[in-house]
Amino acid sequence: MRKTDAPRPLRRALKRLRRLQRKLSRRGVRDEKGRLIERTKNYEKTRLEIARLHRRIRNIRLDFLHKLTTELVRTHPVIAIEDLDVRNLLKTGDLPGTSPTSAGAPSGRSSKRKPSFEACGS
Repeated sequence: MRKTDAPRPLRRALKRLRRLQRKLSRRGVRDEKGRLIERTKNYEKTRLEIARLHRRIRNIRLDFLHKLTTELVRTHPVIAIEDLDVRNLLKTGDLPGTSPTSAGAPSGRSSKRKPSFEACGS
């Protein structure tokens, strides 16, 4: 079994997303408790930049997933996927260093569309 890291552009984009979200939190007119009262033009520009970055992150993840599943289908004659309850794995901590938003989460769905693929449930 081979472990694959997330693509480098994804790490850079996530780092940039964190920075832009901090920048957005300082934009706009806010009250004394820090709640947003009015969206200024700079607030809207930053918000749109974050939306574009979210789209880019989604595309990077999908591209990585398609490339990975295509390579797996081409190099392995039979692929089996066990249907696990991820919520229970997250509760017990049996999934080290992962989160539900990781890039590998929807791989079962995209692999089913690829040729010579067999899935098995548990």
